Amino acid sequence: MSKYNNIKSIPIDSLSDEELKIAMKEWAEGDDSMEELLWAFYNKGIITSGCHAGAGSYVSMDYDVDKKEEFSLIMNTVLSFPGSQILIRPDGGNPFSGRDWYKPDIGVGFDYLYKDETDDTLDKITKVINGEDKIPSELDLSPIHDLCNFFINKYIGVSFRIKQGHDKNYMFSVECKAKEDSEKYNFFNDYLSSLGYNLSSLEDIDRRFWKYKTNNVQEFNDIVKKTSDLLINNFSLKIPDNPEEVDEFNIKAHLIRNKSEEEFEKWLILEDQKSKDAERKRMQQKK
Repeated sequence: MSKYNNIKSIPIDSLSDEELKIAMKEWAEGDDSMEELLWAFYNKGIITSGCHAGAGSYVSMDYDVDKKEEFSLIMNTVLSFPGSQILIRPDGGNPFSGRDWYKPDIGVGFDYLYKDETDDTLDKITKVINGEDKIPSELDLSPIHDLCNFFINKYIGVSFRIKQGHDKNYMFSVECKAKEDSEKYNFFNDYLSSLGYNLSSLEDIDRRFWKYKTNNVQEFNDIVKKTSDLLINNFSLKIPDNPEEVDEFNIKAHLIRNKSEEEFEKWLILEDQKSKDAERKRMQQKK
């Protein structure tokens, strides 16, 4: 495990130019196509926070509300390929993942089985980002930017996923953890069900997925716009401010950090030790 590849994200602004050249190669796992894409993002001022090359590739980035044009280009280009998806998390990522975990996060990925197919797609996206090519898109993703911007600092734990399947169907999903019949559950379920979304759940962790699927681009654009307008204009959920009143680890971390950076660092160390102790106990029980 190297200085630049050690599970946690390494802030790019902490690296010298020479260190960055080394880090980019390591982050790209020796994949030239991924490295070129990472450089394309960097040169556009897009800060990447994680990636994986080859089959099942992805790149995660810090979402910057002031770079709507750049992110629109990335999202529209990525979603022009069947087998692509985008995940937007207004509440950021894992508190253990590094200094900038709390920043809104957007990830793009491809579920291809073969490296050559993935590399070919990454090369095409790099050319578009660099202004060397264009890929026409009929998608209108502006309302998704509005949704993400609105839910930043709401600490609701909601994520938005957009996919183009290999069957060329588009899917938009609103995802969050919510106990059945809770205020959060009823808010999303009532409004999204009224638009024709289908609900699926992972009951053991109360994870909910409201999905809308269509092979009609205009219908997809319409549902994204209606969803954005409905959730923003009718938002009524209480924004949490007391860490003791929330169960979600990520949200609790935000609230503690907002009160005190020092208190957050101490809390995170304790939580890390709890996690390690629990894992050690689990492994002993398996023996």
